[in-house]
Amino acid sequence: MFGIASERKEGSGGVSGHSHRTHRVAGRFHGNMGFCTAFILPLRIPNWRFCQMAPRLIPYEDLKAKCIRYSKPHLWRLEKAGKFPKRVPVGASRYGYIESEIDAWINARIAARDEARAA
Repeated sequence: MFGIASERKEGSGGVSGHSHRTHRVAGRFHGNMGFCTAFILPLRIPNWRFCQMAPRLIPYEDLKAKCIRYSKPHLWRLEKAGKFPKRVPVGASRYGYIESEIDAWINARIAARDEARAA
């Protein structure tokens, strides 16, 4: 059927006790949705334990989603004073913030609040 993943097994003809590899094949979509065929196969990456994801950069506009509604000049003052994570230049007049550093900054503010309540 369209849009529903089907499975195809490869192996020694279905004899029990033998290992099988399963391939998932996504359905094809037609009509005004266009045509899409995707194959989801198990990937084997050598030394996968040593692969690291790149830090995620978020633009100034996305800070509002994290409830940081400071103006750019105020953020620059906080950065200069060492009270906010520094920007990362990503292009001509474009900067981003490392999301994990922003999350750590938010968690530090929460921890400071909780310590003040306990004291």
